[in-house]
Amino acid sequence: MEENLIQIVMMPASTTYLFQMIDVVVGKPFKDGMCDLWAEWMLNENPKLGVTDAGNYQAPTQMDCISWVSQAWKELKTCGVVKKAKELGMTPDPGPAVEGYVERSFEDPIPNAREADVYIAELERDFNKDEE
Repeated sequence: MEENLIQIVMMPASTTYLFQMIDVVVGKPFKDGMCDLWAEWMLNENPKLGVTDAGNYQAPTQMDCISWVSQAWKELKTCGVVKKAKELGMTPDPGPAVEGYVERSFEDPIPNAREADVYIAELERDFNKDEE
């Protein structure tokens, strides 16, 4: 795979919260809110609409969906996002570094295998620290 400049790096189990903060502290609560609003609509409003000629439930209107997005977004409080980030240890202080660990940015070249191993060790250390 090196000829295609592809490098496979394995993430340790249960580390999504370290790599995908937006998914964990914003996306998940937002999607949960959307799902709750849709379920409420299915229970309360959809029966009033009846079924299609094919016997299927009616689909929500575009305005229903827009309303759900707006409501779910309003319910997603900034303080809740910050609280969740703190609960998961997503704070600016990364704690003591593993020897050889170097903070990387998207502009940096692809890490070599040694750098990737050091980075994974850092993540595993953080993860194991949280479980103690």
